[in-house]
Parts: sequence; C-alpha cells; structure tokens
Amino acid sequence: MKTTTILLCAALGVGLVQHAFGFCNPSEGRWLSRDPLDEAGFELLRTGKANLPDDGPNHYALIDNNPINSVDALGLASIPKDAEECYGAHPLYPDDAACDKYGERKYARVILRCFCKCPVLRDPWSNYVRGCLSCMDDKGVPVGDAHEACYASADKNYTRPTNALLACYCQCRR
Repeated sequence: MKTTTILLCAALGVGLVQHAFGFCNPSEGRWLSRDPLDEAGFELLRTGKANLPDDGPNHYALIDNNPINSVDALGLASIPKDAEECYGAHPLYPDDAACDKYGERKYARVILRCFCKCPVLRDPWSNYVRGCLSCMDDKGVPVGDAHEACYASADKNYTRPTNALLACYCQCRR
C-alpha cells in the first residue's frame, strides 16, 4: 500500500471510518478493501499520476524500484535542474502536431499521443501541463517524474480537470 494512502487513512482519526475511498481503520493505517478503480484510477484521481507499467501495478515506482536504498515518503520525485525551465514552457493544445512525437509510447497503460490529443482537455491546466511535459520529454526526464512535476506545478495556478482527465484516461487506455 502506498505511503500517501496510509497517511490519508491515518489522518482520518480513530476507529473505523467510512470515507469517499472506502472504509479505513486509522489505528492500523490500513484500508479494509481495495480501491474499486484500482491503483491507476486512485493515483490518477488523487495525485494526477498513475505509475503502472503494462504488466500491472508497481508499488515501488516512486522510488525507482529500489525500496532498500531509496525513500520518497512524501511522494515527491526530483527532476534535473536543467528541466526546471520547463515550468515556464509555452502551453500546448490538443490539436498541436507536437503531440504526435509520443507515438504509441505508454505511461500508466495509456497511449501518450492519444492522451495529449484528447479533445476534452482544452482548459488552462491541461494546456500548461502539455507544454511542460513536452519540454521535459525533450530533456529526457523519465515520464513518471515529468508527470509528477508538471502536475504539481500546474496545480499551483490552475484547477485540475479531474473528470476530463479520467475520461481521457479511459478513452486512451489500451
């Protein structure tokens, strides 16, 4: 179970608690049942990222599959210093040809080109994130780290379109 999920459960209080994500026992820091949307849906809705390889959930993705030598207790991955300029990248729109560069590459079981071109994502948050992700891709930042960084940066100035993201996620999942 991911650290953020345990912290959320533990922060809810003492005793069995029903929450939007199901029932949780805060004294044990555990949810009693799995998220009905699975890890991908939960991570996408809560944090804007879903670190799932094509062969199933990867509970150690945030620490580069090295739980012995790596710690990411707050769920924050770092990016190279030269990629920080991507936070100031120009917005990118769904009809932009730059989305084609992703081809059939996948992230969290989603075709990146499809997600980039998803027509319902025309809001300022999505346009900003597209530009930021395109810049980070050009700099070779790993896709998971890039999504985490760009989503967090966009959240500071814009409202995340959670329903539209979920719709595109379902549309582009293959």
